[in-house]
Amino acid sequence: MSDVIGTWLKGSTSFITEVTTFVGALTAFLTALVKARRQLARRRRISATLREVFDRRNPWCVVGVTLLAVAVTIGVARFAGAEHLPLNAQLAKAAWEAVNHRNWSRALVAASDCVDTFGGQAEDEQRQLEQAKIAEPRTGKVSADEREVILARGVLNDVGACLFVKGQSAERMGHTADARGAYTSAVRLTYARVYDPNGDFFWSPAGAAAARLRAVH
Repeated sequence: MSDVIGTWLKGSTSFITEVTTFVGALTAFLTALVKARRQLARRRRISATLREVFDRRNPWCVVGVTLLAVAVTIGVARFAGAEHLPLNAQLAKAAWEAVNHRNWSRALVAASDCVDTFGGQAEDEQRQLEQAKIAEPRTGKVSADEREVILARGVLNDVGACLFVKGQSAERMGHTADARGAYTSAVRLTYARVYDPNGDFFWSPAGAAAARLRAVH
């Protein structure tokens, strides 16, 4: 049940509900204000009108307060449940978004930032996994346990992905030597995996980079 609520909070429906509820609260308060204008006309006192508007016996006040409370609750829950991505994930996300828009120069900048900042950490993790003789993760669809293990290697995955993006971007921009250099570095990170949400599977940036190395001259 909590997963369903969490998914709903991250979607656009919750935002629409929040805005609609907030507008409903404002409408209720305005209705209460209109109905309280007779107090202002009779007593010529704003304080009397406000007391009338926010009187707990005023049904429109109750509706307004209730809707406002719901809107605030949804807003707080949305903020608390929002994704706060680490820097490596932010850079990788920016790189992929640029690739999707075929903005190769922007993709190259974001991918390079990720590699320059986290490349050493990724190489260390790759070396530790090799020395421990840990089996390389599978590609394609994996079990829930395998998925958890793969996703725990966030820095390694993001650097591997960004090295491939660097190679792809440089290749598209005609910088063949830079492309080969990035692909060569990506090939070494054999434990890195990239998740494809559209097909719900993982693929290897090292494998993809090796294929491009054979094609780029």
